[in-house]
Amino acid sequence: MKLSKREILLVAALFIIATFTVLYLYFWQPLSAKKLSLLQEIAQLETTIARLAPWEAAEQELHTAIEGLKAKLTASTEQRELGIPLPEFLVMVEGAVSTSAITLQNTSLHVTEIGGISTLNISGSYQSLYRFLSILDEQDQALVLESLQFAGLENNLTGLLRVRLFSGAIIGEAKEGGYPTRSLFTPRK
Repeated sequence: MKLSKREILLVAALFIIATFTVLYLYFWQPLSAKKLSLLQEIAQLETTIARLAPWEAAEQELHTAIEGLKAKLTASTEQRELGIPLPEFLVMVEGAVSTSAITLQNTSLHVTEIGGISTLNISGSYQSLYRFLSILDEQDQALVLESLQFAGLENNLTGLLRVRLFSGAIIGEAKEGGYPTRSLFTPRK
């Protein structure tokens, strides 16, 4: 069977159309869909980058701030480990007692393997005891508050204050990981 010229052109046109249809359906359309999904992903990543750009710009500033905080922590730890000598502690307590108008009933010192614990028996009104603790808090030396107990009424409170001293006058070293570097009475700088 011999095909005429018109039939050959028709078959060739159908073959070309079928070839382009197959190429479009199996190659071009999946590639364009993949391209579209990749463009959407790029747009999402660009918004994420735009959101994170200020943080990246502030990285050096944050790094400097972290290093400064580490230096302050080291200085605070070294200062706490140096401690406050016992005579200075007693003078500081006497000054706080006289300023705040409380009564210091007695003071004791118990030496442990890690520094020493000074126990202060105090009494006074709520306001005067609050003033006393505020004065101790404002001191440059760091004190480690072990315990604080109060009993009584607002105008007649008695309290028991236990403070740990790391002093050159008291032999003993803190065990590694034993006491926190930040105490309730941290120095104000």
